[in-house]
Amino acid sequence: MSAFMEQRVEAAVSAYFKAFDLLPLAPFGVDPAKLAEVLEAAVAAGQPVPPDFDFWGDLPPSACA
Repeated sequence: MSAFMEQRVEAAVSAYFKAFDLLPLAPFGVDPAKLAEVLEAAVAAGQPVPPDFDFWGDLPPSACA
């Protein structure tokens, strides 16, 4: 992971924790850019990520995730 992406994910996790007093979901194998995007969107919307959020929604139906 690039230094920029690492900083983006760290900033997103920090903002998420500050906004909701919760550690965010950290599912295995999720692209760091996708994780940062989802966390940033949750903070902007003022709603935490639901526990059943589908981080793999853009995978084809036959993919194993």
